Amino acid sequence: MRDMKDSGVEWIGKIPENWECCKLKRITSINTGCTPSKNEYDIFYDKKEGIPWIKVENLGSLESINITEEYLTLEGAKYARVFPKNAVYVCCIASIGKVGFSEIECSCNQQINVLLFERAYWKYGFYLTIAQENEYIHCATGNVVKILNSNRQADIVCTNPPLEEQQKIANYLDEKCAKVDAIIEKQQAIIEKLKEYKLSVITEAVTKGLNPNVEMKDSGVKCIGAIPKDWRIIKLKYLFADGDKGLKIGPFGSALRGKTLEDGSYKIYNQAHLIQNNFDLRRHFVSEETFKELQRYEIKPGDILFSMMGTVGKCQIMPKGYQKGIMDSHLLKTRLNDRILPEFFIYSYDKDYSNQVIPQLLYLSNGSIMNGLNSSLLKSVQIALPPMEEQELIVNYIKKKCKKIDSIIYNREEILKRLQELKKSLIYEVVTGKREV
Repeated sequence: MRDMKDSGVEWIGKIPENWECCKLKRITSINTGCTPSKNEYDIFYDKKEGIPWIKVENLGSLESINITEEYLTLEGAKYARVFPKNAVYVCCIASIGKVGFSEIECSCNQQINVLLFERAYWKYGFYLTIAQENEYIHCATGNVVKILNSNRQADIVCTNPPLEEQQKIANYLDEKCAKVDAIIEKQQAIIEKLKEYKLSVITEAVTKGLNPNVEMKDSGVKCIGAIPKDWRIIKLKYLFADGDKGLKIGPFGSALRGKTLEDGSYKIYNQAHLIQNNFDLRRHFVSEETFKELQRYEIKPGDILFSMMGTVGKCQIMPKGYQKGIMDSHLLKTRLNDRILPEFFIYSYDKDYSNQVIPQLLYLSNGSIMNGLNSSLLKSVQIALPPMEEQELIVNYIKKKCKKIDSIIYNREEILKRLQELKKSLIYEVVTGKREV
């Protein structure tokens, strides 16, 4: 057991006697990325080759970032900053502390600061940055969007062991973290298989029913296939209520411009509430005056909400007991008529429950649903519709079956969380010298 001393830094605690602490700027230079003009997309960017263009979504792995969705052309690189191999990339806006590295030359956007460890071993610097995540978050400023500027980042105190020991630490963590990641990868694969199984169970139930011996007929819709003989295929427009309760799109963005508040009595509901299935999220609000102006966009319990942009194919029933509010311009809402149970509708439509709608959205929007959903497109989508009493049986079956599957998924996700925490704890203990290698 080696001798330890107090580092004098709360997040670090005790360190080995022969180690020192210093400010980050003493062992690295900090550089901020930049974004060449998107107006010159054809000249500056490429989808297949060039200099990898790193964005926040590329961070978070222990493997080198060598492949990205976008690349900078040689012309684009003239208007960006290209960083050498073995640079460490860390997000300092919004997703504070998310980190990655690349063993080849790369560029990045301005959400990311690049650490070049000229006076330390770069791979030790990478693991050090992971261990510093909470300190990064603590030092960030801003109410709505957290930002850690390079000056505050440079003043963060870190451990600085002898160079030879830094290399040993990096090699040790490469080996140990690879083993933990292999276990994590297996758990993630199991979770994905369970989610696929759940999707297949629901899709089968809402398109084929519960009786495997029932007589079937061709639905006429390729992605639905055969359906029970007494079912029918119906367009969504025939399931929506008439009049004021029919399909309604959210207000134009200009109607809310300059009127949103950070807190208030009336909430603005948006896509995040649907995607995360969490209507408690506190994001934006409006005043009573604005609410009255836009009251026709009010969301009430029982309304069916649809996501329009980006993550389309999502829908939710507005539950009871939530704060009064309106929808934003990226949502549609409707009420269903008495031909269909709301829960059966959700199981049939939502992309995380059933496979019968997403292929239609892709087809109807000419192969790209990223452009968004509109009311005409939505009304044209078709689903399989059983008699009402059979809908009730199917909903009850799905609830019971999915409860068991969700329980197994939850247990696997808890194992995954513990493995992630174990890896973080291991990295922290090693880079601060509490575990000798």
